[in-house]
Formats: sequence, structure tokens, C-alpha cells
Amino acid sequence: MSSATDRQWIRWGKQNPYYGILGMETAEFESHWEEPFFRSGAEHMDRVFACLERVDAQPRKFEKALDFGCGAGRLLRPLEGRFQELVGVDVSEDQLNLARRNVTSAGATFVRSLGDLDDQKGAFDFVNTFVVLQHIRPRFGLGIIGQLIDLLGPGGAFALHMTVGDTRPSRRRLNWLRYRIPPLHWAYNIRTGRPWNEPVTEMNRYDMAAVSRILLDRGISRFSVELFDHNGHMGMLLLGLKD
Repeated sequence: MSSATDRQWIRWGKQNPYYGILGMETAEFESHWEEPFFRSGAEHMDRVFACLERVDAQPRKFEKALDFGCGAGRLLRPLEGRFQELVGVDVSEDQLNLARRNVTSAGATFVRSLGDLDDQKGAFDFVNTFVVLQHIRPRFGLGIIGQLIDLLGPGGAFALHMTVGDTRPSRRRLNWLRYRIPPLHWAYNIRTGRPWNEPVTEMNRYDMAAVSRILLDRGISRFSVELFDHNGHMGMLLLGLKD
């Protein structure tokens, strides 16, 4: 059964995919910002692998990689030259269609759920997710983190980003209500000049004690952290190796 945030993301994919990803109208993106968007993805993955190398957590092999919440393929494209096989996962078929257009490697496949990969546990050398888990409520997202680690084989590396706090508590409380009471979100859309029924983009924070428990249960006791501040939403990128 799909979650509330899954359903919202599916709606974004159908109605205005790049606004869901970037907060930018799709028509404007395609006419002006497509090249910088994909360049930023390449720059981000360069940073990720530089960080993995710095903390001695580079994948032992470069055969198979996965990007969870791949959207239009921004972070899959720079993996084409690094890995032989790629898997993009996104709940929105419309987003996957964009990724199929943007990622042309013969070794790329696309699925809508990690459940479609149950027969590939231990088969991946790298799993990645960036600015995705924050849009998923933690009661579902914590399970996703466990699934991603389970897909890694020995010597596989991970780069998992999640939001862990909001520097403005009043905004956090108001957003919690807006995410769960549709008329409040409709009023927010009208106030900000958006279509009244536009989907919500949730920002959820993760408890690092719960995340650490998931990693420890899978034999991972050491990882590195890179910090991000997205307009007061404090994020962590966890980088490590499954020995």
C-alpha cells in the first residue's frame, strides 16, 4: 500500500515534475536550467566520491550502483561512467520516464519500489539517496534505510542523506499540521500564490538514534558525516562502508 508521501510524489510527477524536484516550473526548467541542473548532479557525486575516498570508504568494486528517489536521473547520469550497471528507483512512473530519457546507459534499469529488488540483496557496490528521505515520513523511511543497506554486498559503500532537524521550531510545528490537515495546506498554497490543490512537499526529520540502531543491527559501527543546511532544515549525509 502506498503512503501519503508516495501519493503526493506521484502527483508531482504527473502535474509538474521539476517543481516537485526543484521548486521550479517545469517549462522554465526545460527552457533555461536543464544543463546547470545536471551539472550540479555531477558536481555532487564528485564530492561524494571524494569524501568516500577521504574516509577510506570507497566501494571495493564498481560494478553495480543504485540511486533511491532518482527522479529525473540527475545523480544517475554521473554514475554512468563509474559503474557497469545502474538501478534507479522512484515511486513515480512519470519521473522514471524522465530518467529513462536522461540516462542512456545500456546498463541502466528502473523500478518503482525497493521491493522489486528483493532478489538482489547483497548485489550492489554502492547505494545512494540525496534529498529524498526528508520527503518520506520516518516510520516508512527508516525501513527504507535498512533495505538500502541490505542491498549492499561486502565492501559496498553508502551515501545516505536525511534531514535531522529544523532551526525554526515554530515552522516545524505548523508544517506538521499542514501535512496532515489538507485545508491548511490549501490555504498555504493560496497564500503563496500556488494552485490551491497543488501537492504538498513534506520535510521530515529523522532521529539519529533510530538510524544508528539500523546501521548497528547490520554490522556498521563507523560512518562519516557531512552536514547540510537547506534553508534551516539541517541535513546529514552519512558515508560509509559495509565490511
